[in-house]
Amino acid sequence: MKSHIKLFSPQEIARLKQFSQQNKSVFVGLSGGVDSVVLLDTIHKLNQTFAPDEQLLLCAVHVHHGLSDNAEAWLKFCAEFCQQRQIKFEFKKVKLAKQSRQSLEALARDARYSVFKQVAGKNAIVVTAQHLNDQAETFFLRLKRGSGPNGLASMNPLSDLTQDIELWRPLLGVSKLEILDYAKANNLDWVEDESNLNDDFDRNFLRNQILPELEARWPGFSQCVARSAELCRQENQIIEEVAAVDFNAAVVSFSNLARVQPMFTSQVLDISLIQNLSYARQNSLLRFWLNKNNELMPSQKIMQQILDNFTCSEDQQPKIKLKLGEIRQYKTRLFYLTQTEIDAFEQEAEPLSWNGEAEVELNTGTKLHIANLGIALPTVNQIAQIRFKPSLSTKCYPKYRNCRKTLKQLLQEYEVPPWMRNQVAYLFYDDELISALGLWVCEPPIN
Repeated sequence: MKSHIKLFSPQEIARLKQFSQQNKSVFVGLSGGVDSVVLLDTIHKLNQTFAPDEQLLLCAVHVHHGLSDNAEAWLKFCAEFCQQRQIKFEFKKVKLAKQSRQSLEALARDARYSVFKQVAGKNAIVVTAQHLNDQAETFFLRLKRGSGPNGLASMNPLSDLTQDIELWRPLLGVSKLEILDYAKANNLDWVEDESNLNDDFDRNFLRNQILPELEARWPGFSQCVARSAELCRQENQIIEEVAAVDFNAAVVSFSNLARVQPMFTSQVLDISLIQNLSYARQNSLLRFWLNKNNELMPSQKIMQQILDNFTCSEDQQPKIKLKLGEIRQYKTRLFYLTQTEIDAFEQEAEPLSWNGEAEVELNTGTKLHIANLGIALPTVNQIAQIRFKPSLSTKCYPKYRNCRKTLKQLLQEYEVPPWMRNQVAYLFYDDELISALGLWVCEPPIN
């Protein structure tokens, strides 16, 4: 008989024990198919070998997509399977609304992971049943898209689903044949999803038509593909480590911009510190930066556009629209702006009176912190007002300078990009400019 111990490697068994010691709740995705049934049975039996005070908080999760006439039967099967083993069981019914250019496979997958996130909560592990053959299929699908090492690494055994939830795939080293052998040896029942026979789906086409032919010609082919995926994962780790070093050397602090618009949180790159890197390192640094900003990776054509900015004139101010945000350049600085930041920069703030408060809230919702800026309070007869967009020809005598300069000159000196200048709040006493809040204080006042 194929024991449950044999399906899990010693490393995966040790990981499972570690989860129990960390008091993590374990949520196993259960579709009712043979892969997920074997996964749940294996973890359940392993859990029973642990000491009573070290056993996992185990729960099976079924997602009812409503795509098959058999969906209700699958739900019933999963519920009974768990009831027979006294495993906690939860299910969610989802409605899939197909978007343009989004495959039904991707839509269903996103719905499953969304449910996992809802059900699991914090300090949890979500476990799914992808196996070695799935890994080979993923490799080929990524290869079809022209992916690099990161994409060809395919599925990681352990990754972050959210900040509080880890995603674990313990069967990536186990073949489909081994899973079927285990199921038969342990007299397990399972359901068959009829959509797995539909070769209109790319993954099914690979599974049913292509990979069996390759396996017949070269036995062990899927194991070799999985090994290549693992080597790509290791190579990509090196690439990311180098990119992190380059990023830390090229990122610059723009804390003054955050004082102007607290919504601004992105890291800014100094192009002059990147230009001497090789093209490959520039490319990996850019990907690292976009990933840190949670941007979806753009096409190679768009990536080339961004890289071309590294050599363009400081006078140019190109904008490149991405899927979730936008890249803009000002002088030698490269900015990534989220759509939320872009919307905030385009809002029109209205002037308001100031009565000495440490913090004021604008009509846009932005909060200005005025305490500890070295600003003397107005006299009884002076009217204090916070204004926006004064004439850029207005002259100011900042405390740290020994001459007057126009606002335009000072904003350039502080490297405030043009798209943020409307957000700079100016404090006036009567019609005398006292401060550009968060940037500088004027002394003496303008005559």
